[in-house]
Amino acid sequence: MNQKHIKFFIFTIAFIFILASASLANTSAYAKALYQTIVAPTPIYLPIIKVNEVTGAVPTFTPTPVATSTPTVAPTPTSAIQLWDCSANVYNCSDFSTHAEAQEVFEYCFEQVGFDVHRLDADNDGIACESLP
Repeated sequence: MNQKHIKFFIFTIAFIFILASASLANTSAYAKALYQTIVAPTPIYLPIIKVNEVTGAVPTFTPTPVATSTPTVAPTPTSAIQLWDCSANVYNCSDFSTHAEAQEVFEYCFEQVGFDVHRLDADNDGIACESLP
């Protein structure tokens, strides 16, 4: 007999001893747990439920709802503001079809670099390409 067989034999004897010597009410949960951890080749997961000895009631569990917050999503820009180049003077008023487009680039680049890099606001009043529709 090798070491593995000896351990199995000892645990089997212990299991039989527990079943034979203790009362059925106190042994059943422990015996199931012992059998699941020592003897069973494939795990058997039987629920261990403690019954109230006075009333015979089985406790129930009601989960408490947990409040979750909805993640906030940053609003997406109405146009492709991120595509504007603010590194140098590369746009003129003639590059835009509307005043709104030019104003959008002006405001975006002003926010990025801190000044009118494209010189779209000729009179420095904060309104870009005033001649465009």
